[in-house]
Amino acid sequence: MMSPAAFAAARMRTAILVNLAMVVEQANEQVLPAVYLFVGSSLSATPSQLGTLTLCRALVQTLSSPLSGVLGDRCDRRLVLASGAFIWGAMTSAIAASSRLHTAMVFAAFNGLGLALLVPCCQSLVADLHAPEARGRAFGLMQLTGAVGGMAGSVFATNMGAADTLATWGVEGWRLAFHAVAVVSVLTGAAVLAFAIDPRRAAVAAAAAAPIYLSLPGDDDGGGAAPPPLPLSSGEAAGGLAKRQAAEAAGGGGGWGDAAGGPRSRSPSPSAHLLQLHHGQPRHPPHDAAAGCGGSAAAGRDAEEAGAAPPRDCGDDDDSDSGKARRYGRPRPRQRGLVSDILWVLRIPTFQAIVLQGIVGSFPWQAAVFFTLWLQLQGFPSSTSANIAATFGAGVAVGALLGGYIGDRAARRLPDSGRIFTAQASVASGIPLIWLVLKGIPANPALASDPRAYAAVLFVMGATCSWAGSGCNSPIFAEIVPEDMRSLVYAFDRSLETSLAACAAPTVGLLAERVWGFSGAVSRDSLADEVLRARNAGALGSSLLVCMTVPWTACLVFYTVLHFTYRNDRRAALAASR
Repeated sequence: MMSPAAFAAARMRTAILVNLAMVVEQANEQVLPAVYLFVGSSLSATPSQLGTLTLCRALVQTLSSPLSGVLGDRCDRRLVLASGAFIWGAMTSAIAASSRLHTAMVFAAFNGLGLALLVPCCQSLVADLHAPEARGRAFGLMQLTGAVGGMAGSVFATNMGAADTLATWGVEGWRLAFHAVAVVSVLTGAAVLAFAIDPRRAAVAAAAAAPIYLSLPGDDDGGGAAPPPLPLSSGEAAGGLAKRQAAEAAGGGGGWGDAAGGPRSRSPSPSAHLLQLHHGQPRHPPHDAAAGCGGSAAAGRDAEEAGAAPPRDCGDDDDSDSGKARRYGRPRPRQRGLVSDILWVLRIPTFQAIVLQGIVGSFPWQAAVFFTLWLQLQGFPSSTSANIAATFGAGVAVGALLGGYIGDRAARRLPDSGRIFTAQASVASGIPLIWLVLKGIPANPALASDPRAYAAVLFVMGATCSWAGSGCNSPIFAEIVPEDMRSLVYAFDRSLETSLAACAAPTVGLLAERVWGFSGAVSRDSLADEVLRARNAGALGSSLLVCMTVPWTACLVFYTVLHFTYRNDRRAALAASR
């Protein structure tokens, strides 16, 4: 049996390892775009072909994400995470060993399978490990660590690819960078398998391993020794704890059945404590009798939004269907089973709206993989280009944590729309800033060759346009479905959102080549011709601008739908959980 202190330590280890896994996952995703120039030179690839290489990974990752949701809600998530890390580690090393573009595409596709297993499980673990009022900051921290990993992977790979010393030894630096990331991936998977826990399974196992003791009515009355407490069986303990907690809350926070002279529980056992964490219920009764019958409406609403047990009304219809619907919203019918769970998630209006905005909103982030190549075409050395692109990653890291904090604060002030306003403000900020980077600064002779100008604007853009995930989307997903469906909702969101965004990289390349006149293969030789380099830089910049501003504008409009759906869907999920 795991004690509360041991469980708290295990939760901390798990949170750290989840963030470490996100670091390695983002590093894995960013190493390829960071070395487009060197991969293109090695494999004789054009921008559209390099984009197709990324598309192979992203497409398989998109199609495989639902598998992660199904496995995450039905299996030990440690095993799912570790399996993903082992797969993507092996495939990353295989890409490094490839000598032909088509071979690299095959391994990149299988790499997408490994990456698909990771993110939905990480998101559901973060949701399970943190209370609703702190989830924005928790998701922000996860995105921050992921952005740091992407930034580190990008800088490391670009500098390794440009290392002249390795070239003189006959070793291509980008291949060595891929092998290094593969080794770290496998080690991360082993660490998750050895030291992390799945909090749902740990709580249920602990509850089943130890009995919960109850004393008989009148045991604590004075005048005699109390008889020994009677243990419940493990099944009764796991099945009856929620009922006892509800009775305690209704009775003013005392023992089970205090008001009726029924049995009263002793201090909670460790298994009870763990099961409370498993069910996401508060450690202390959220209401007393006064709060239930005479408390303010605001207090009741706050407790309800936090996922606490509902206050008791004084009327006789408290347990009626109309009473529950009035307090929590009309529950959406739910039948158990994989297909039923999937259909239940897909029918949620808020889920549909977030996926719709995500389909277009993810497009700019996938297009941004060309930043390093565009900076190299602007005439900056590879190391300088990597450092400038890294400032954008640093801004995203700061913005993710900042967005989670702002989203949490906004949700406390405006429970039904605060997170949505946070996302809309973030998306709106990206449109003028990306124009400034791609067209404004290059057109100014005094700034066009100054890396500090690009770095400053990219950092600000990263810090402001990255709030939506941690401040709005991820916390909202945890609130619109029951706890046992969180992996599923995150997996299908990732699958559906990235379905179109997976085409972003090749789209940028095709538009640059077919519409704006990018010519030739991507190679170091193409950088030597100043006229060709400048023309290609302008073509790629125009393509990036269109592929980022148009989707962000549509995303800004689609977020408006959430103002009309989120409140009801959150209440329906609360009702379905009871």
